[in-house]
Amino acid sequence: MPPPARGPDGPERAASQRPAPASPDDDIAGQATGSAVPEGAEAAEDVRQPQGTDVDASAQAGLKPPAVGAAGSGTRPGWFRQLSPIRRVLVVLLAVVVVLCVGGLGVGYVLYDKATEPDRTTPTVAVDQYLEAALVDRDDSRASLYTCGRSADMQAIKSLREEIEGIEHRYGIHVNVAWDKVTAEAGKAATPVSARLRVQVPEVNGQYSESLQQWRFQTEKRSGWRVCGAERLG
Repeated sequence: MPPPARGPDGPERAASQRPAPASPDDDIAGQATGSAVPEGAEAAEDVRQPQGTDVDASAQAGLKPPAVGAAGSGTRPGWFRQLSPIRRVLVVLLAVVVVLCVGGLGVGYVLYDKATEPDRTTPTVAVDQYLEAALVDRDDSRASLYTCGRSADMQAIKSLREEIEGIEHRYGIHVNVAWDKVTAEAGKAATPVSARLRVQVPEVNGQYSESLQQWRFQTEKRSGWRVCGAERLG
């Protein structure tokens, strides 16, 4: 069988269509060309990220910033919250005790002031309080709270007390003094008050000899009623 006919340039055309073998120089040039970064590439990457903004390192690492007020954010809870439950109860109880003590002192002071305040509401009350302080308790300081402050005006009552103390010292006994029929006459700023004193002296037989004395007291209204004079009538 005869071989196919070849054209005048068949072998040469096939040879020309085959790729030429790459030379070592071409490989080096290609590597250099492939590794080279085109101009403007860095600029393009810069455009992707806004200028003037810094990326936080924690954001790049995928960490979230701590919430405001969360644990470890630098804020400390109050001292009361740091206490144990038992200590919290003790603190509350201590506060309650302090409040009660302060309130109790205030109430106690008011009650004490009311209890020790001299009662000079009326002329008869002032006379009664004065006689008790002067003849029963024999307390000159307390008796002065119910007088006008003039010692000479109350000399008659002082003389009576000296007489009673003389009898007690002489016989070694205790003389009782009481009073009744305390009445106030009509008056405004100055009111006379009459009273009957009963001086009881114990006898040897166990009985009492009683002396009845009629007295008149002059009272005046000076920051309450005060006894400003005393006179024995009989």
